[in-house]
Amino acid sequence: MTKTDISKKQSMTQKNLTAKKSVRGFSLVEMLVAFALSLLVIAAVVQLLLANRQSVQISQAMVRVQESGRFAIEFLSHAIQRAGQYSCVSSLNATENTIAWLNDDYVDVQAIQTQVPTALANQWQSSSDGDVSLTSDRLSLLVATTNDAIVHSVSGETIFFTGDGEFSDGDAVALGNCLFSDLTFISQVSANYITLERAARAEASLEQSTPLMLTELQHLSFFINNENLTVEINGGASWALVNGVEALQFEYGVDSDSDFVVEYFSDIDTIQQADQAANIIAVRIGLVVVSATIEEGAPQKLTQQTQTLYLLGQRYVASDTRYRAVFQTTVALTHRGKF
Repeated sequence: MTKTDISKKQSMTQKNLTAKKSVRGFSLVEMLVAFALSLLVIAAVVQLLLANRQSVQISQAMVRVQESGRFAIEFLSHAIQRAGQYSCVSSLNATENTIAWLNDDYVDVQAIQTQVPTALANQWQSSSDGDVSLTSDRLSLLVATTNDAIVHSVSGETIFFTGDGEFSDGDAVALGNCLFSDLTFISQVSANYITLERAARAEASLEQSTPLMLTELQHLSFFINNENLTVEINGGASWALVNGVEALQFEYGVDSDSDFVVEYFSDIDTIQQADQAANIIAVRIGLVVVSATIEEGAPQKLTQQTQTLYLLGQRYVASDTRYRAVFQTTVALTHRGKF
């Protein structure tokens, strides 16, 4: 090996050593800094995702509350507008005895039911006033259904009819025309003959210019059960109409001087004490609707703190941080006045 070769070999060895010295890993400090920066980026991404999820949940909650509130108002308004019509005689004329229960102790022919017959004390419930922060109000109505039939003859308790009416034993019915209306219950149905629990008044046996109709009645009672707007039909089965309705309050408009204008609104207990229940011509509805029920696993912490709302002028403090909104409207009893 010549001196030149030895010199080249030494030069290459020196270069390799220099290259090895220049290649080194990250120091511990550098790794910790990189790890910290990664954590910050991950935290920012997680925070962004959580904020986006919260925003989506709030948007969904607001949409659901709006839908539930609208449906609840529609159900109640429609029922109130139907109340008080029995064979096209408005219960405004009840004081003139054009509408009457034939059964003993059945005295309440008003659209807003405030009295319960003794015979149905364990079934029908009257309208009642609750506490806005504890219990909701109850609204009970007497309404005519679309199940009716033309009556051809009346003889005491016996009615002969033809048509599409489908009646059953025990149904509450109104027999009459636009001149009068008798309210009672069906004792027995046999083909096209119906036997009433009480004999119809003499007017039913007379020939009238307006044909007699037999119409089925329903006693509807609205209340809140487990954050659901619920209706009880004829004191029997209850049906949940709209979920997420947490509070329900009513005020009733009184026309004390018969000019078809509401003088004041008040709760049902105060109106009954003033003996003004027969003069109710409007109902003011107030609802607190919540984003979802607890049973449904409703998302919590949709609001920064518990909401304070005002329902028909009364302070209502939410019990948790689910999203809530108030819905209010006023409905005229169209069969109680000239509306």
